[in-house]
Amino acid sequence: MPAIEGGQNANRQTTVTDENDPALARALALSRKSQQRDEQMRSARERADVAKAIQRSLDSDTSKITESDPAMTQGLASSKESDAVRRAKAIRNERKAAAILEKYHRKFVKTVRDGDCFYDGMSKIRRDASITGLRKKSYDEGKRCLDGNGKLQFHPVLTSLFQKQIEMLKEPRNYAEQIDLRLMACTQNCRIIVCDLDETVINVLGPEGELEEYPKKTLSEVMGQHPEAELFVFDGKDKHYMTARKK
Repeated sequence: MPAIEGGQNANRQTTVTDENDPALARALALSRKSQQRDEQMRSARERADVAKAIQRSLDSDTSKITESDPAMTQGLASSKESDAVRRAKAIRNERKAAAILEKYHRKFVKTVRDGDCFYDGMSKIRRDASITGLRKKSYDEGKRCLDGNGKLQFHPVLTSLFQKQIEMLKEPRNYAEQIDLRLMACTQNCRIIVCDLDETVINVLGPEGELEEYPKKTLSEVMGQHPEAELFVFDGKDKHYMTARKK
């Protein structure tokens, strides 16, 4: 019995230590946030796929729409207007991101809006791999990390979560914010800085995939420290990454 009690006490001590570990607490919080964003992005992609399917169907039947079907005509007009509003918003945000990136002597590059935007952006600014190639590199490194042979060491509490996210990398248009950023920094051996459209620093990843802390620093301060870093602007509402090449 004493041996069992000792083991229970040890387990309780480990739990207390983990709960009081600020790095682990932040990682858990980021993981929960990442999961929420992943679900939102998957939901958005599903809605986009449905909308495309509906539009294809409508396009094939356009010749059948006449003045005798005003509801259908009105629905098509509303859909086109909505698409126009979304495109206008996307263009405004791209211009805003381009202005931010210009401050750091970078030329904006357009990225796809289908869940591969981060990989597309990195492939265009590094110019040494395709989206598929970058995904494979990240996946292979992720598997090595899970086996204990990679650059990143996962806390046991987070291993199962990262395992699921790493498996997602095999398929296009999947994105898991926290692990994608870290693995990309590892495989490309670069520092990655992410800010939002208000120039607030969201993430700073070191070349070993480490998550760096910059709680009170402005974007200009962080970029001043790391001018060589790859800079991404994240549109939180549309879940879209934008970036630029160094001039």
